[in-house]
Amino acid sequence: MRPPLYAHQEETVEFLMQRKNAAVLSEQGTGKTRSVIEFVNRKFPFRDFRVLVVCPATLINVWKEEIMKFADHHDHFVLRGGTMHKRLESVKRFKPGWYLINYEGLRAVRKKSNVLAGGKDWSVVVADEMTRIKNPTAKQSKAMHDFSRPGGNFDPIRIGLTGTPITQSPLDAFSQFKFVEPRLFGDKFFAFRNRYAVMEKKHFSGRSFSVVSGYQHLDEITKKMFEVSIRHTKKQCLDLPDKIYQRVKVDWSPSSRKLYKELGRDLISELEDGSVVVVGNALAKLAKLRQVCGGFVYERNSESPDPKAKEITPKPEKISTMLGIVEDTPGQLIVWACFKKDLDNICKALDDAGVSFGRITGNEDTAERAESVRALQANEIKVVVAQAGVAQYGLTMTAAETAIFYSQGFSAEDRMQAEDRNHRIGTKNAVRYIDLVMRDSVDESISEVLGKKKSMAQKMTRAELEKVVYCSGV
Repeated sequence: MRPPLYAHQEETVEFLMQRKNAAVLSEQGTGKTRSVIEFVNRKFPFRDFRVLVVCPATLINVWKEEIMKFADHHDHFVLRGGTMHKRLESVKRFKPGWYLINYEGLRAVRKKSNVLAGGKDWSVVVADEMTRIKNPTAKQSKAMHDFSRPGGNFDPIRIGLTGTPITQSPLDAFSQFKFVEPRLFGDKFFAFRNRYAVMEKKHFSGRSFSVVSGYQHLDEITKKMFEVSIRHTKKQCLDLPDKIYQRVKVDWSPSSRKLYKELGRDLISELEDGSVVVVGNALAKLAKLRQVCGGFVYERNSESPDPKAKEITPKPEKISTMLGIVEDTPGQLIVWACFKKDLDNICKALDDAGVSFGRITGNEDTAERAESVRALQANEIKVVVAQAGVAQYGLTMTAAETAIFYSQGFSAEDRMQAEDRNHRIGTKNAVRYIDLVMRDSVDESISEVLGKKKSMAQKMTRAELEKVVYCSGV
């Protein structure tokens, strides 16, 4: 017997039933997938439907599992591989059911299959983690926009799902809602940008160009979004335990600090030069500063153009600090990192210390990643070593009450998604998030930048929440 819906999930289903197209902006871990499946159950009680779910590749198995658990009609088809476009072309010969495809696959078949031009009768099209289409010029964004083009008799129900609709800037809203409901912001990005962004003229080498210097009318963006959106926060709905944030500062070894200062001086010199030409080099040097914080640096040489990781110290300072936290923590943990060398160093250190662990990085197949999650949840391993961008979607790791951020990039979405892997339905105790930062380094700057981006994302969704979105309890 299926467990009943939470009150906020029931409210979401009712919201979807009352509208043609809609976005569910509820926070990660509140059960958006379950709500969509229940909506389909009620909307198509006679099972005469075809639902196309477009999602990150890492979420395809999550959708398969949820469909098997909660859908009235279990038939599902994964569209992938070299024959994908042929399967799309012949979808009319398939019986009703669920069709799952990742964003990259959809982009690849856009020109090969007329299914995206309106030739097939999709009942519902779902864009899961629709921040993947926030760039209006990206091919995968254009592929999703094909489903909302006016004219013809092809007009599926469109549902967008994301807990983080605004991660880089308020301009993120345009492309996502062009898929959900184009009437909100119109069809032209530059008109949208000119309305909501403050543009400033810049001059360089005899040329003039405009850059965004600020934003305006943010309440208007929020109001328009919530004409077709519903959002629930975990705090409102699930009565989840608190998040506890801790920053642990790590001291440098003399050799690491010396190299960091040298690279920092080079970066400052390039920025002070003021030349647009050196921006790429400056970004590369910024990446090297992040690497040095982890105890290594990628270098190229004439014999091998591929970057190789050069160790700065036998054991990076962060590694020792991370191991100490792991050994002092009675429960299970997730350790997040960005660079492959960071991940390798973390795994080697855990292995040498006799700590059981699993990996969720770019090197494992889907089954191996699922096994790591299962083992963590079953208390068979102590640590999961996870890579941002690979393990941030759809995974539930609530057994880990501590997460260590060994290294991280500038993406607020990556950070928020990572936090919500173990702070979601099923979390019982307070969750501790530990940022390992090298003292007086770019690590500290990244934390500040992420905080500002996170504040912007929260500001864009808070204005209308208390008015139009509420929870009646669980």
